Amino acid sequence: MKQWTVAIVGGGITGLATAWALLQASQDHPSTDSSFSATPGTNEIAPGKLKVIILEADRFVGGKLKSLQIGGQKVDAGPDSFLATRPEGVELCRQVGLSEDLLPPTASKAYIWTRGALRPIPPGLFLGLPSHLGPLARSGILDPITLLRASLDLVLPRSWGTPRSWGTSRGLASMESPLLVSQQTEQSSNLEKESFDRSIGEIVSSRLGKGVANNLVEPLVGGIHAGRIANMSSAAILPQLLRVASENRSLILGSRSLSKGRTSRKSLDFKGIAVKILQADRGKRLQSTNQQSPKQPMFYGLIDTLESLGQRLALELTSSGYELRTSTPVLAIEQHQDGWWLRCPHDSIHADAVVLTTPAWVTGDLLKQLAPNAADILQNIKYSSISLVTFDLGEQRLPSRLDNSSGFLVPSSPKNLLTACSFLSNKWKHLSSNSHTLIRASAGRFGDDRCMQLDEGELINTLAKEISEAIHLPIDPQDAVVTRWPNAFPQYEVGHLERVRQVNEEVEQLGGLAVAGAAFGGVGIPACIAQGRRAADRILNQLVARNNQSPGSSKGQLKRLLSSES
Repeated sequence: MKQWTVAIVGGGITGLATAWALLQASQDHPSTDSSFSATPGTNEIAPGKLKVIILEADRFVGGKLKSLQIGGQKVDAGPDSFLATRPEGVELCRQVGLSEDLLPPTASKAYIWTRGALRPIPPGLFLGLPSHLGPLARSGILDPITLLRASLDLVLPRSWGTPRSWGTSRGLASMESPLLVSQQTEQSSNLEKESFDRSIGEIVSSRLGKGVANNLVEPLVGGIHAGRIANMSSAAILPQLLRVASENRSLILGSRSLSKGRTSRKSLDFKGIAVKILQADRGKRLQSTNQQSPKQPMFYGLIDTLESLGQRLALELTSSGYELRTSTPVLAIEQHQDGWWLRCPHDSIHADAVVLTTPAWVTGDLLKQLAPNAADILQNIKYSSISLVTFDLGEQRLPSRLDNSSGFLVPSSPKNLLTACSFLSNKWKHLSSNSHTLIRASAGRFGDDRCMQLDEGELINTLAKEISEAIHLPIDPQDAVVTRWPNAFPQYEVGHLERVRQVNEEVEQLGGLAVAGAAFGGVGIPACIAQGRRAADRILNQLVARNNQSPGSSKGQLKRLLSSES
């Protein structure tokens, strides 16, 4: 009996999640959780009937799930938590035996450093917008003139800043972004027309003014992607913002009304999201709750860092017979009558199906001969780079007023390199008991790569100086570790969902090939896991279709073949 081979290119969280979904589909007793199962009809695959090879160019798998040692502690060198109000991350941790290691952050307050002080992020933000002006005024984030300009949103006519080309409210209401909802099928399922898409910055600035856009919304929303809201797709990231703008005369009143009528699954708590950004996991999907139950944390980290998730996945996969090759870049892929051939530096690998989970420019390069339009789209996706500096302050303590704070965000400014500062010792219980105070600074956003050009000494000194200015206390680091992430965050510019639809449409025509990853539908851990599951589903369905087209095949024959005993 034929053994089907699936090659997964890329060993980051998306690639590992794809392999895990295939493994779950091959168990004798598949998970009762349908989100871990492949499409009905293909999810009963006996072990040994599906061969999976994971090819990773780096020496280690896990992508950005890495750690470092400082102050006698192991801490994350990339994202340090993931959104818990989506199920994928929590479920995967439990599946691989890490449920006891899940750890919610303990700090709850977050600030924005603006107008010379740390200003508390006000309650009542919805879609990053103020639903009431009172809390925003009391926070001090905006000066009186900017606040007055924002208040004009309450009296300006509907036509102000609302081009007719935005389309009907029916069309806007139909859009559900895969970056927002927790259970989403294909990205293009509800996308009707690209003309409905507008930048987040355009919508906010036209109604509330540039001050609100630059000093409030950009740190909160733009920080998640290390990007600029002036070019950021609202359809891909905040489709509800399009809805509010189309269906209401006022953004403030519209967000107030929508926030009251939302269930917890579809509401957005941007004060909590700010805490998330400060945990350096900027790519999390923007879904949370306005009022969090004490029993349901908004975010989770892992006691042994998120690197342990990648390591545990790799261990479980290899223990189950899956092959994992590191230091093995794929140079080219070719489609032949007998399937796919992947050209690597030292050999070629044959596969019946391939899943590409590499960065957009790598995927585009591999597709340029097979799907030229898709390749061109992917190679034109822009990325931003960031640098993280983790500081050990020794026995120096932060000001007591910041005891329950996770840190602060910084609006874009040419005079500041710093974009965020995270108070690690405040946020994580297991770090708070240490005698060393640990904090982490972030720098870099789209269009600002200064942090990548400075040497380590200059970067450390500059960020330490800015943090000292922000907290009104000179810090004296005993140690500092620099982690650079070049081309880390794909930018979802206006029209992103339509371009992704075109890529998927062209790729699907090839047969036996799927693409997934941060450039498509969310850069956060739950988002990438969800994409891996969908890629596994598509591949299994394509194998079924291929088998049904072969001589003598019948519907469901592949399922019976794969689920039969050896």
